[in-house]
Amino acid sequence: MTSSNRNQLVVTVLIHVTFIMLMCFLPDILHRYSRASAMWSMSQWTIARAAVIIAVFYLNYLVIIPQLLVRRRKWVSFILLNVVICAAAALLVRYLSHLEHLERVQEMGEMARRFPGGLPAIDWLSFFLRDFIMQILVCGLAVALSLTQQWYVLQQKHQQALVLSRESELAGLRQQLNPHFLFNTLNSIYALIEISPEDAQRAVHDLSLLLRYMVYENPERVELEREVEFISTFIELMRLRMSGRPINFEVENNAPAGTTIAPLVFITQVENAFKHGNTSNHSQPIDITIRASKRSIECITVNSVDKHAHRDSGHGVGLANLRRRLEIIYGDEAEIVTSIKDNKYHTHLKINLI
Repeated sequence: MTSSNRNQLVVTVLIHVTFIMLMCFLPDILHRYSRASAMWSMSQWTIARAAVIIAVFYLNYLVIIPQLLVRRRKWVSFILLNVVICAAAALLVRYLSHLEHLERVQEMGEMARRFPGGLPAIDWLSFFLRDFIMQILVCGLAVALSLTQQWYVLQQKHQQALVLSRESELAGLRQQLNPHFLFNTLNSIYALIEISPEDAQRAVHDLSLLLRYMVYENPERVELEREVEFISTFIELMRLRMSGRPINFEVENNAPAGTTIAPLVFITQVENAFKHGNTSNHSQPIDITIRASKRSIECITVNSVDKHAHRDSGHGVGLANLRRRLEIIYGDEAEIVTSIKDNKYHTHLKINLI
């Protein structure tokens, strides 16, 4: 049993116990204490009347409401059936009260001589109506508790369905990411084979490390240091491919030890810096910075772009998938902003930790 289910069970039990005490015993306790003649004690008649109230409540709560209201939505049948049940319960309660009255009369001879005929008809009718209204209130409480519980269960199922849907969507986005990343990396290694076989061999080794991380060491959360190490390995692989081009990679990690992050959250941003950079100008650097504190984690990339190119800033498929992943995982606590200024393409990813 999960913690949520245990909490729900505890709340349900407390509500039912409170109902039994308030509806079944408290009125009789107050009535007896209002009489100065004797202290109240738990009589068999009090227990019998309480049993009638409890029976009406749980007959509705466990049988009638689930069958007529929840499943079939038959309100008229529900109302008519409960009118009959409440009337029968009120008559039974009145009969039990009458038996209790007779018992007291037998114990008090003087009262028997003063009231030989019992209660007048008008008084009997007023007490019956009181008991009937009490049973109606019991039915109403049963409806309220039952429908509230049904609503809570439906909300839980809706939340579970939403979580499963988001997990499925997130898995789909990650499946799109892995082949895309692998395709680009293999192209990089292919280019290295002709230029430098030794570098290509090293690149294959680095790629195996990256794939191990992506396939076998990729839980829902990873430590920030592990993700930074993954990005560092990828950048070293790009250095082999883009030999001679300045690549500046800086890490400022001031986050508390054990800080975790969603895996592969930086790779699309970093990969785009190499993929969409101005390859015709090898003197322009690619700047990648990862900063972390106890409040936030940031990844900033800057790369040159061809001034004649017309890029749709921030609307590529890769960045669109990244934005969706951030929305699913972090909600409003993460965002990525892109812009082009002075022929340089800037991306700024920020994840708030507090």
